[in-house]
Amino acid sequence: EQIGEDDQGNCGMEQVAARTLWAATESVPSFRISNSPNATTDEFEFVVQSATGDPLNQKVHVPPGRSRVVEMPAEWLEQTIQQLSIRGDAAEFDNTYHFAQERQQTVRIVYIGEDKPNDAEGSLFYLQSAFQKTSALDFDLQAVSGQSTEALPEADLYVIGNVVSDAQAKALDQAIRGGATALAIVHSDKQAKNLQLWLDAPELFIADVKSKDYGLLQSLKLDHPVLSVFRDSRFSDFTNLHFWNYRELQSLPSEGVEVLARFDTGPPAWLHVLRDEGRLMVMTAGWRPSDSQLALSTKFIPLLYSILQPVLEAKTQSHQFHVGSRIDVTRFNNGEVSGSVTITPPGEGAATVETADVFLPTEPGLYTASGADWSETFAVNLLPAESRTEPIPMDQFQKLGLPMDEAVASPGQLAADVATAEKTEANRREYWQWALLAVLLFVTLETVLAARGSRAAEPVMTS
Repeated sequence: EQIGEDDQGNCGMEQVAARTLWAATESVPSFRISNSPNATTDEFEFVVQSATGDPLNQKVHVPPGRSRVVEMPAEWLEQTIQQLSIRGDAAEFDNTYHFAQERQQTVRIVYIGEDKPNDAEGSLFYLQSAFQKTSALDFDLQAVSGQSTEALPEADLYVIGNVVSDAQAKALDQAIRGGATALAIVHSDKQAKNLQLWLDAPELFIADVKSKDYGLLQSLKLDHPVLSVFRDSRFSDFTNLHFWNYRELQSLPSEGVEVLARFDTGPPAWLHVLRDEGRLMVMTAGWRPSDSQLALSTKFIPLLYSILQPVLEAKTQSHQFHVGSRIDVTRFNNGEVSGSVTITPPGEGAATVETADVFLPTEPGLYTASGADWSETFAVNLLPAESRTEPIPMDQFQKLGLPMDEAVASPGQLAADVATAEKTEANRREYWQWALLAVLLFVTLETVLAARGSRAAEPVMTS
């Protein structure tokens, strides 16, 4: 079937991946517009349909066989966007792209320590500067004292900057084991008791180390998820990161503690520990100016975001899917889904679908997933490959091993071949019918003869 009037080619659209969450400039939705090699036009119009009904548009020039990435203007994001489309394309089956606008998610961070927010010599000052609000994420940073007697607030990340009371240490241990992420910064030997509990290391003790010049990091595990952001050779150089003071953790457990980096003198610098459902990362030197240059380095913000990565991934999951893809419905509502989820397909009067695990969309459009007290919209579009309608070159079939050199049979020859095949099949069925009848007659005759023979052999009884 021919797509497009007079085979004038086709233009397709797909969303491209966003920038990293700690990019210098906030990421905006971007879309790749691709024009087929056999297209006869290169001028298109990129149109955004908002909920208010007023379309927003801009001209796009895409030569045949090329593609262009178009960023949605930031001012457009101030409106509720429902779909995007391309105008000027001959084939219209894929010109509409349904778009589920992401809602801003809140990340809760609790800093536990005695720092003042405006103290440039403390850890809290730099921590609150690292997490900046964006259209996708809003960071709620709360500071509490390590000696507070109030209940520990719930958080996505706990940053522990000083010694905490026994009660608070136990509450933190329970929170970590329950699935929370915690970052403990070792500033003094008084924190040994806390770490003994969190690391299951009753013999652990802390020794202060003052570098004669400065310490450097070495033996970094760049294949670990926390440090994989620095795997690229452009970012893996830590030689400009100097540490003036750090602590040495001695009598660490032999199992369960993963050392992600060491100081050049040997002691562990960064440790990672899995605690049941949660994670604990320990830094034996912090980012206070008296300890290191970490807060002022280009490594600081990516490192903090990388520690938070599992939380951020759960909160910023894309709501864009393709027709036929398996959608895990437990991902909705920030992963806090209990019971079945009701899926409402696009279109008025569409029948809802109840599912507790997976949903397979069958058509493009905006869908709604809802639970007992929540509701989210997600979009389903055609696969980008569906937009490639240009003819496939014959040599591609030959590369696949298909016999393209053989002559193509005429319609009359095909009809004759079909008739011959049907006649052969009929003869085969008739043969098996006669063969089956012969077998049945043979079995019947053998049974009769056997019965007569048995009666003739019976002994005659006399009185």
